[in-house]
Amino acid sequence: MAGQRVAVLTATQSVDGAEMALRRLLGRGTVEDVQVAIAVPPLVPATTPAVGDFAPWVRTVASFDFATAIQLAQLAQAEANLEQADQNDQARLDLTLSGASFGEPALGLGGGFDNYRNRAGWSNSVSLAYRIPLGARENAANLRVATRAKRQAELRLADVRQSLVFTARAVWRDLEAARARVVAATSALGLQRKSNEGERARYQAGQSDLPRVLQAQAALDAAQLGWLQAVLDHRAAGVRAARLDGSILPAHGFAMETVEAKAGDGLGSLDALPPLPETP
Repeated sequence: MAGQRVAVLTATQSVDGAEMALRRLLGRGTVEDVQVAIAVPPLVPATTPAVGDFAPWVRTVASFDFATAIQLAQLAQAEANLEQADQNDQARLDLTLSGASFGEPALGLGGGFDNYRNRAGWSNSVSLAYRIPLGARENAANLRVATRAKRQAELRLADVRQSLVFTARAVWRDLEAARARVVAATSALGLQRKSNEGERARYQAGQSDLPRVLQAQAALDAAQLGWLQAVLDHRAAGVRAARLDGSILPAHGFAMETVEAKAGDGLGSLDALPPLPETP
């Protein structure tokens, strides 16, 4: 009995700590809010959805990953710089148009020249030049630098994608294993509940004793704790998977456009900080 009392006190303390953590997360830490109980819906046995195939899911994860999108943009910039450096190192054909007009008399040197002939003059020319770079060290160096920058961007993209696949694989396996644990824990809970009911019925009929009833009840409590832990692990794995593929936003009524629109809308350097909540 003493051990059971210690377990009850420890569980009560854990519940209080979890409640305060939830209040802190929800911003309900004032004196008035603490006096109002938080209604938490109970966990009930439910059918866990099956985990889909990994290949299409990881493609969705890759399309939503911001690090991959950033590396793709950097790779596109590196390719553009390489194309520009390669064009600067190639032979080119330049077309040049030029023109000059000698102004009216008494307008500077040009005016004096026109006054000599007593009329205005014009000069127009068109030239077509074919230029071939011969051993331009600067162009060659720029080309090598651009080539190396593109290769580095490709390696960074491959590293990000590899890390993403490893992370997604681990999360997907955790989700699949958590679902299997929920199924097994639900089955074990049903069996322990039937065993407990049968032991109590035998005790009422005089075919069992109190220690066996207590052992059956303890086994049922352990099965319930195992089921709760399996459900919580499954939910945590589902949240990690939803964060990777981006489905966590629409599941809670948000959209990526709304999140991007609110990005950077925090307090400015001259804005006053909000008041801290009063805690008892």
